[in-house]
Amino acid sequence: MLFLKRFATLLVSLCLITLGAAVELWAQGDRGTITGTVTDPSGAVIAGASVTATNTATRLSAQTATTSSGHYTIPALRVGTYEVTVEQAGFKKYVQSGIVVEVGQTVRADAAMQLGEATQSVEVTADAVQVQRDTSDRGTVVTGLEVLELPIVGVGEQRNPGFFMTLAPGVTGRGVSYGGSPRMLNTTVNGSQSASNEFQLDGSIVGSPAEWAGDFRNLPFPQDAIAEFKVITLNPPAEYGRTGQGITSFTLRSGTNKLHGSAYEYLRNDALDSRPLVDPFSKIRPSSSVGTRAFVCGKGQITPQIPFRLQQ
Repeated sequence: MLFLKRFATLLVSLCLITLGAAVELWAQGDRGTITGTVTDPSGAVIAGASVTATNTATRLSAQTATTSSGHYTIPALRVGTYEVTVEQAGFKKYVQSGIVVEVGQTVRADAAMQLGEATQSVEVTADAVQVQRDTSDRGTVVTGLEVLELPIVGVGEQRNPGFFMTLAPGVTGRGVSYGGSPRMLNTTVNGSQSASNEFQLDGSIVGSPAEWAGDFRNLPFPQDAIAEFKVITLNPPAEYGRTGQGITSFTLRSGTNKLHGSAYEYLRNDALDSRPLVDPFSKIRPSSSVGTRAFVCGKGQITPQIPFRLQQ
């Protein structure tokens, strides 16, 4: 009897550990990774070197050490620009700045150390290697500037950030997020089955996993809240194992050390519309008056959205 109790306890513990690990891995889909190799002037690898990645906007840092093969990996980094510092006794401190980490991206930043005192430093401003040899996926990152500046043509939903999927090569889509033939059923990625795409927000699935994971109606956040997003169009990694193509991972803006804010009003009114092309002399214009207002302010994010619709 005691053996059965111990066995049951062990089984439950293993299940909980496995579930916790799965949830942790699942929640990191929007995070980036910095990896690389640390070598000395002769090209030999350096083991035990201290490597620190610091977000230049928030000054948050993550630290690790190189392995016996000289490799290091710093995972689960939020989107942003980083500075990598490598330190080891007998070598000058190595500093590489301007390393941009995008959504779900793995960036390689190798460090070639130079002999000298630890009080001396070598600063590198060259761009990190952009050849994606450390991950299997292929996709397109849409920046926050593109999301804010580019227009969207829609009917009553001009601020739906999911419509920007079509900026990625291989993505086709049409329609609105609601109605008899919604955009979800008319969006395909590289010829995959329609409605097989999936939306994620900060690493978590948007909506119910048991239902449509690519439903555009499940995107309630405004464009101003988007830092950037990535559309994986080919060979998604193992953590994306429940959908076809078109995994779209959004990441929200995070607070920085500076006060920032913005405001907008989107208005489309039939008084400002041109006359119909088929009847240019008609004084009747289609009745369509839609508007949206919102503001963003603070070191973090305050994003109340106040939509309104005018009917005639």
